[in-house]
Amino acid sequence: MSVFGIRREAWRLAQEAGFTCSRDLARGREYRGHGHWAGAHVLAPYWRSKGVSLLESYEISVTERVALALGPDDNYVHFTDETGFEYTKYEIESFECEHCNSRVLNEDGSDVYRRNSRGARTSETWCESCRDDDAFFCEGSDQYVHNDWGCYIHDSDTTVAIWYAEDHYYCHESDGNWYTYPEDEDGDPDSEEGEREDDGPLFSYGTNVLSKHNWPANAPKSALLFGVELEIEGTNNTTREQREIARALGGAKGSELKDGAYILAHDGSLNNGVEIITVPQTFEAHKAETVVPWKKISAAIRGIAKSGNTKTCGMHVHINRAALTPLQVGKMLVFLNCDSMTRLVERIAQRSTEQWAKRAPKAFADGLPHRVTEFGHYDALGYSSKGTMELRIFRGNTRHDRIMKNLEFTHAMCEFARLESMRDMDSPPKFLAFIGARERTYPNLCKFLDAHCEDNANASQES
Repeated sequence: MSVFGIRREAWRLAQEAGFTCSRDLARGREYRGHGHWAGAHVLAPYWRSKGVSLLESYEISVTERVALALGPDDNYVHFTDETGFEYTKYEIESFECEHCNSRVLNEDGSDVYRRNSRGARTSETWCESCRDDDAFFCEGSDQYVHNDWGCYIHDSDTTVAIWYAEDHYYCHESDGNWYTYPEDEDGDPDSEEGEREDDGPLFSYGTNVLSKHNWPANAPKSALLFGVELEIEGTNNTTREQREIARALGGAKGSELKDGAYILAHDGSLNNGVEIITVPQTFEAHKAETVVPWKKISAAIRGIAKSGNTKTCGMHVHINRAALTPLQVGKMLVFLNCDSMTRLVERIAQRSTEQWAKRAPKAFADGLPHRVTEFGHYDALGYSSKGTMELRIFRGNTRHDRIMKNLEFTHAMCEFARLESMRDMDSPPKFLAFIGARERTYPNLCKFLDAHCEDNANASQES
């Protein structure tokens, strides 16, 4: 467009905006309206017609620069309000706050982090006002964090991001509050805080195994995967036994037995115990021990550790939620919590305590995503912030065949819910027939149930 064309278009737009034209020989042509618009200023309405938002800038074209006789540093036009503007040397950019939807300058924005419904960490760009009102700064993770994802540490009177708390603090099972991990009461220099670092015998409570080991190459992220948390204690519950167990299992990363397979962590609910946390693996990989060496683990702690005959230890199995449909989850919840399955489930779990794995009737609709937040941390089967369903029913065990039995039951429950009708989810005979027809897949589970056939028969009659 020619210079004349630009001015003609600008004059037309200015007139439509309510400005009037007058002639002043001393000052040249001017437009009057909401302020003084003389000479080049008449082009402001023209620039605004280009769709430039407030708090943004418009790059001046070569033709416009010639027409306006602008200096070398006047590269952009920045609008301060509907009629006001200024020339700038650098481009000014803005964004829309994802919290309040207002438009602000880029330099006034901050990334604010939270977790989504699948447990993954995500961020949004917020304006300074929203950040100050609804977020806080976590010094440990060096991030601004949504207030809903803050975790208060009671004994240090500080608030941190929940994911930072999971890596550096522990949640006490009795009251659900978070605390700084206590110093060793024995005053043993071998168990001071330094041992909780990467080169020590145990990681801190809540450490994510995937922050220490890579995601296994043989475990597709959409596949049906299982991660295990197995709690064990020394035979006499001493810190010395705790260190002995850690050494026997290959240290904090388990590198001496199987690198890349599991970590060892503290757990405040245990009496100087150790929590073995494995990487996610397929059911077949757990059975073949291609990554997690269950037989070696069981042999290594034989005689120096206990798990089944305690009031504290359990075995939790995390199930990859990405592999489960909402209907399948709903079926699993009904199956595990209905009254008719109680006797069979408790027999397989080898415990009936309500303290760490609460069972309560569920409906198929409880598998829908919007019901995620309605479950408690101690439900027998519940949603985890790690993108998994967590099964908490099992008593702890150091025997290889019982560990496998628990994994086999978890897999069988997932498959039963996937393949069978909703009508069969409250029927022990249907489930027993299902696993009986797959004895080669679930040998340890079938052998365990055969040893308790009388109880199984009673469970079948009660249904």
